[in-house]
Amino acid sequence: MRTVTKVIKMGDSKAVRLPREWKGRAKELVVELQDDGEILLYDPVEREKAFEKRLAALRAFSEGPPLDLEFERPW
Repeated sequence: MRTVTKVIKMGDSKAVRLPREWKGRAKELVVELQDDGEILLYDPVEREKAFEKRLAALRAFSEGPPLDLEFERPW
């Protein structure tokens, strides 16, 4: 889900107000500033689950005996 939200001032810091639909989904979020200036905000637990799901689909897609694939996570 993609959404636009406002950046607000909170004391001497800036904060991002999360949409109501996201309430209670994550206990912790990672904020990552990319080299190109893009800001990523993600739940590390959900990101890991999505990676494992894609890896399982890749293994299921391959023909022949199951592959013992090990991929280094880019994070």
